[in-house]
Amino acid sequence: MLCPGIGCDQYAWKYLLPYFQDQYTIVRWNYRGHGKSATPADPARLSMNDVRRDLDALVAHLGIDKAMLVGHSMGVQVVLDYFVHHKDKVAGLVAICGSYGTPMKTFHDSNVGDRVLPYLNAALARFPRGARALWKTILKGSLAFEIAARTEVNGDFVLKEDFLPYFEHLRSMDPLIFFRMLAELNRHDVYEHLQDIDTPTLIVAGERDTFTPAHLSKTMHERIPGSELLFIPGGSHTAPIEFPELLNLRIEKFLRERLPKAF
Repeated sequence: MLCPGIGCDQYAWKYLLPYFQDQYTIVRWNYRGHGKSATPADPARLSMNDVRRDLDALVAHLGIDKAMLVGHSMGVQVVLDYFVHHKDKVAGLVAICGSYGTPMKTFHDSNVGDRVLPYLNAALARFPRGARALWKTILKGSLAFEIAARTEVNGDFVLKEDFLPYFEHLRSMDPLIFFRMLAELNRHDVYEHLQDIDTPTLIVAGERDTFTPAHLSKTMHERIPGSELLFIPGGSHTAPIEFPELLNLRIEKFLRERLPKAF
């Protein structure tokens, strides 16, 4: 089961899906207000508890006994949280370029985002129409990609056609939903539970990840007993589309060695 990042549709799985789809049943899904999932009538219903309940409802609907959970970015918090509450339904975890909690306190290794986020959400609530117009303008066309390729992702490896769908999906979202969910993510933390995770776990870190710096992945690796760590030199937060062959081969090895009888 593939759990994407906040504001993402499915761009991160572009290369993972075709590599594994003939070997496994793969489930992709969208969070509330993402992709084809409707925006909740109550915008306050965007917490990790809500996301976890949605995932559990999906597991039940599909009749899944145990699933291998793969999370990217926000998805890492989702899969860790799901294990904490439903460990009996988890066969293993793959945590790619994510955090165990409070991501805005470590964004760019600074707590500036944590301090600014409440004021930003207040401004969005006060001027929603202007915020939506500005949001669509900022994310329009190739400008957002060009800026990201020079600042946040590894422009030497990421392809425009692979990353541009992220901005297209983000532009279609309501910024009020995005930032409210981000605030909920920033309240969520499973650090104290990491030492209790006793399922096969593969953690992936990107050397140049500024959204969720690599030291967070190393902390997870140190605290989760028996976990494995893949450190990707030159990898940024979009490592799944920058180094897809490396990532796919490492996940395949992990599944073969640690979960040979799980599926």
